[in-house]
Amino acid sequence: MSDIFARPLVMSPHFNDAVFSCGAMLAAHPGTVVYTVCSGCPAADVTTEWDLRCSFDNATHATQARSLEDDRALDILTAVPERGDFLDAQYVPFVPLAHAPTQEAIAQALDHALRRHGARTLVIPFGLVHPDHELVRRAAKRRAVKAYASQLKAFGPDGYDDVFCTERCWKLVFAPKETSRALRDQDGKTRNAAFGIRKN
Repeated sequence: MSDIFARPLVMSPHFNDAVFSCGAMLAAHPGTVVYTVCSGCPAADVTTEWDLRCSFDNATHATQARSLEDDRALDILTAVPERGDFLDAQYVPFVPLAHAPTQEAIAQALDHALRRHGARTLVIPFGLVHPDHELVRRAAKRRAVKAYASQLKAFGPDGYDDVFCTERCWKLVFAPKETSRALRDQDGKTRNAAFGIRKN
């Protein structure tokens, strides 16, 4: 096992995300722990459109079946399953608000899982559109930010909230030399265009 992936733990938002997004990595690193965050089971009488499309008549049947499917998939890849008790976003509207997962609770659960397994590498499949993926990503970042204890103390309790805002970055793409020469004598805004600076 490479030092890069020494004692990895995969934080999977849903039952399938670790295998779908990191299956090759899991196969290459037997014994990897897969912590599935949103594996909690709501009341049996809850039914969602997605569960019906998957041929389940209620959420309890869906959660039980997905858990068994996940066990089989992880066994094939020699990975070790561990389950959180947080609800999938599709079930949250059916429970009291106090039962909805939060970044803080997920970050705390992640911290316990990392310590419990002595994991040295955290792997997170980043989702693009699903709210559970976004919640897990933000929780992982919150845990990482908390590592800077001395600096956060200096910022004060509310002095670093902006680090949890939506991130923005700039990408620098060098334009062909001909384009750069053609724009050399124009105003600053146009010169920036020669370097292909664009906001992502």
